Amino acid sequence: MNLPRGPAALAMLLVALAYGPSLGNGWAWDDHQLLAANPALSSFSGVVLSDVWGPVNGPTSDLYRPLVMATHAVGQALLPGPGIEHVVNLALHLFIVACVARIAIHLGATQRAAWVGAAVFGVHAGASEAVFWVTGRHDLVPCALVFGGWLALLEGRSWLAGALLALAPFGKEPFLLTPLVVVAWAVARHKVDRPALALSLGGAAAYYATRVALGFPLPVGAAGANPLGPIGAGAARFAQLLFVPASAAVTAPYVAAPALGAAVLLGCVVLGALTWRVPRLVAIAAPLLIWLPTNLAAAQIGIVADRYSYILFAGAGILLSAALERLGRAAWLIPVALVPITISRGFDWATDATLFGADLRVDPTNPRAAFHVAWDLHLRQGNCAAAMPLYRLALDVEPRAATNLQSCFADAGDWPAVVELGPRTTSSAGAMNTARAYAQLGDLQQAGGWARLATEREPTDPATWVLFAKALANAQRWAEAVAALDRALALNPEDVNVAALRAKAAEQLKTPSPTGTPSPD
Repeated sequence: MNLPRGPAALAMLLVALAYGPSLGNGWAWDDHQLLAANPALSSFSGVVLSDVWGPVNGPTSDLYRPLVMATHAVGQALLPGPGIEHVVNLALHLFIVACVARIAIHLGATQRAAWVGAAVFGVHAGASEAVFWVTGRHDLVPCALVFGGWLALLEGRSWLAGALLALAPFGKEPFLLTPLVVVAWAVARHKVDRPALALSLGGAAAYYATRVALGFPLPVGAAGANPLGPIGAGAARFAQLLFVPASAAVTAPYVAAPALGAAVLLGCVVLGALTWRVPRLVAIAAPLLIWLPTNLAAAQIGIVADRYSYILFAGAGILLSAALERLGRAAWLIPVALVPITISRGFDWATDATLFGADLRVDPTNPRAAFHVAWDLHLRQGNCAAAMPLYRLALDVEPRAATNLQSCFADAGDWPAVVELGPRTTSSAGAMNTARAYAQLGDLQQAGGWARLATEREPTDPATWVLFAKALANAQRWAEAVAALDRALALNPEDVNVAALRAKAAEQLKTPSPTGTPSPD
């Protein structure tokens, strides 16, 4: 790609200034599990055959993004750690910035206006989550393919455009709709590019067929009964980020806005009609086709993620170039003013504590931010006292908060408080905590019931079966205790302590210990 030296160099320099200080950041949020401790990244088969969480993380999720995970696998093979991942994210972002500028030029913008618009997108803190967060590559990769494909299409390279667009769905599920984006471009150009459309359709079909063959369900249940709510919430969040870039946050609470969602859908229809006469509007209209379903996940996770708006910010950069032409060189003051905000946001991404602490400073009642700050205080810093009030704040929206708060109460020996939280837990650990608390309080019947619940919640954890066996032994139900210990040994045959407990229970039952099972000294 031949780039003009002046405006292009300045735009790229501003983006590098905004993101350069963050290249030394570490893993954050889901990076720890999805990248730092994901066995799928160690092999080609792991990347292709597993969901994003890897092959040993419980039930299959609906997130199947092999292309993105392949980029992480290559990066970690070359240089393990977060450093190379941050560099790749910034490189992808710079590529998209360049595509945005070149597309704007093809749509009629001057060189300077196009690069100013691209720079505004490139340094805007509202679009920064996808770049600062390594896991944000799930938005960067498919966006790079879509905007790269669009540019190739405008430059008359149909087969390259089609190849890039065909790969986009393998980056993230909503990009299954990429063929519709190609149709939108065709409407705006009054020209159908058959090779690009055919290849994009083929790519979407191949991705869907691969999911079906591997048994990965599509994430179709996130919208709930009314998809207008999350669409409206996403629109409100995009508008807030656009005009208040300092409001960037990773745990912006989801608040359904169905009326606004209906207005957005009506606006999409109007934009679709106008693109026939105003081709530049396709810069916003086409990305909306991807953005609309992306927001549906907000209803499921309770967060309106900033990264959902990344594709809209790219489209806005193209559209903005038209408005900036009248400002001349003064237009550069806009991206220059945005750079310090994004640099500051990069410092927030340094650690989990700074990231979620920033959200909590903005909104001290944010329950999800409170949980993550409490988790860091509790499990990384060992400060239960400081974590407990934050866990309480998160109880209504984060099931793990009850279990973690139980652990703090257990450390303090407050067994009645542990019992009180039992019904609010959903994990095997919560049931185990409650069982131990009842045992400490002398209520062996309740202890046994909660121990059984722990085995039902997590039947593959040997510790739950051992706890259940001890509760049964306390009730002198030896045959059932032996059976529970047999389940524990089947899951972990090398555990000599469990084998010893099994031998003792068998003695009480007046039956011999199985041949080969170690006996206690």
